[in-house]
Amino acid sequence: ARGMATALIGIARIDLKVEKFKESEENAKKALQIVEKVGDKVYQKDSYEVLVNIAKATKSYEAAVAYQDKFLALQEEIYNDKLSKDINYLTKSFQDEQNKAHIDLLEQQQQTTNIIIVLVALGLIVSSIFSVFLFRNNKKLNKTQDDLKNSMDTIAKKNEDIEASIRYASRIQKAFLPNRFELNVALPNNFIFYKPKNVVGGDFYFFREVDKKLFLAVADCTGHGVPGALLSIVGSMALQKVIADNKVREADKILQEVHEEMRRALRQSQDGGGMEIAICVIDNAQNTLEVASARTPVYIFQNDMLHVVEGERVMVGDAKIESITFQNHVYTLKDIKKIYMASDGLQDQFSSNNKKFTKKGFKDLLQQIQEKPIQLQGQELESILKNWQGEESQT
Repeated sequence: ARGMATALIGIARIDLKVEKFKESEENAKKALQIVEKVGDKVYQKDSYEVLVNIAKATKSYEAAVAYQDKFLALQEEIYNDKLSKDINYLTKSFQDEQNKAHIDLLEQQQQTTNIIIVLVALGLIVSSIFSVFLFRNNKKLNKTQDDLKNSMDTIAKKNEDIEASIRYASRIQKAFLPNRFELNVALPNNFIFYKPKNVVGGDFYFFREVDKKLFLAVADCTGHGVPGALLSIVGSMALQKVIADNKVREADKILQEVHEEMRRALRQSQDGGGMEIAICVIDNAQNTLEVASARTPVYIFQNDMLHVVEGERVMVGDAKIESITFQNHVYTLKDIKKIYMASDGLQDQFSSNNKKFTKKGFKDLLQQIQEKPIQLQGQELESILKNWQGEESQT
């Protein structure tokens, strides 16, 4: 059944590409019927993704919204299922360690008892002396065992509380990410490859449409896990305030004011974090693209050439720098084929032989995939990264 569904989804995507919308929708719905019977959420999600793209292509926006809701709900279910399996695995490992510690303790008590039985044969006096010793020893062992159990219970409760807090923090952080439907309506030909190492992290992306201009940013905040996630929320709010409230429209000026907003928000004087960030401002009315960056390259395929905006070698929000001036790179949209924005996450991944993917490797990869359909490029990136890492864990 899954093989038939895979084939139907693939045919549906091909039909969509050649604008055979009716055939594409029929195949996608056939695939959906098959995988709903077997309960395969991954293939259901893929089917709804095709149906969303068909609805958008045919301007059936109500259907697009409905399919998008189902797609996002399945995506969240798949993520929650995986998270639940990981937690169950950790819980089982913890219980196994507890059982092993208990068995070792029982074996130690049995050895002590055997020694005492041998000593009893040597005489009542020696037996009496060692009986007193055994009583005291067992009392200490029992106290140690009770203390160990109490400590384990405390650790388990704290771990449970921490995991619950992190899951809730993840929902908060996701609320600050752009609405994918709004992004897809504004920029139909896009993909996002977002794969944090932890449940929460310091990388984030940003999108707003204001005054018929599109504002897109990718940022990498100092720190990992919870500290990085907290800083990412500060950075996202600073972008929101500068663009929507302060009405700053030029890419370089936006980064300058975001730098000042973050310094004020974090009340930094000597130490503190910052973020590497790139921002693009697309003005379809003026047919222009503006780019400004801080330590985050933007890759622009213009005509048949790849241009890389390296950005200034500074951190936005850095406590040691009061003000920063950024260069505003301006391009004509009609000459641009593709734009890629990325943090250094992928290029820092290690292979099984301890080699980094590197910035050059990432640049070569973009040149390799940029001619492929945009909807397939995210999948291509994930597949190449998986093969590169092999058994190596994500950094």
